[in-house]
Amino acid sequence: MAEIEIATGPKVHFKITYANRKIYVGLDLTGTAMYFGSSSIKSEIAADLTSQQRRDLTIRKQIIWESTDATDAEARAMEVRLSGEVDLSTATGKPCPP
Repeated sequence: MAEIEIATGPKVHFKITYANRKIYVGLDLTGTAMYFGSSSIKSEIAADLTSQQRRDLTIRKQIIWESTDATDAEARAMEVRLSGEVDLSTATGKPCPP
């Protein structure tokens, strides 16, 4: 089986919105397009989906900050700034810790 190489991009902060309106905010230091976070409560998010939402599931990923030249420390520091700009009142997680 051929190995699939996944291209990486800029460091990003992202917001995932699930069909049940639950929100997860995360940090990806590799900029991998298909990374959807590592929310520690994914089972709780899934449990809150209706049967119709399970049949036709849409997950939206929005990049809310990105940088091609920020250091990991700078990307993590951006978490503080973004927390005031992103509505975390319904968030299910926070950006990944250092």
